[in-house]
Amino acid sequence: MLIQAGDNLERDVIQEELRESLKHIRVQYITKPLQTNIVALVVDQSTSVAIEIKDDTKETFEEATGPAIYSSSEMTVSSCMSIFETLWIQSELDKQNKVREAYFQMFKGLKLKDEYIRRWSFEQEKGK
Repeated sequence: MLIQAGDNLERDVIQEELRESLKHIRVQYITKPLQTNIVALVVDQSTSVAIEIKDDTKETFEEATGPAIYSSSEMTVSSCMSIFETLWIQSELDKQNKVREAYFQMFKGLKLKDEYIRRWSFEQEKGK
């Protein structure tokens, strides 16, 4: 499941709610807002449903949603899956970049560059 969430607090709240009800589903978070408000669902790689979200503050499903598209067309379903997979990969890369930035911040003040120019034992043996 891919969910758009702006900050860590919002993600934590969503994750806690999902942990209680959907324990076996993996969740990735998209930090950048998408240009459209659409909920897309693909079932068994054969059927897709895309629902426009008009106003997610409304109380009922009918008030909150707009038009929906149901399709069993292979082309439409594979397009939905490609979009999903692209967004999933992007969210993974964003997560890796955050980890990389955190490590950089942790070790920024240390003088680690001498470690990178150290002569390793096999290089020293060649020079003899």
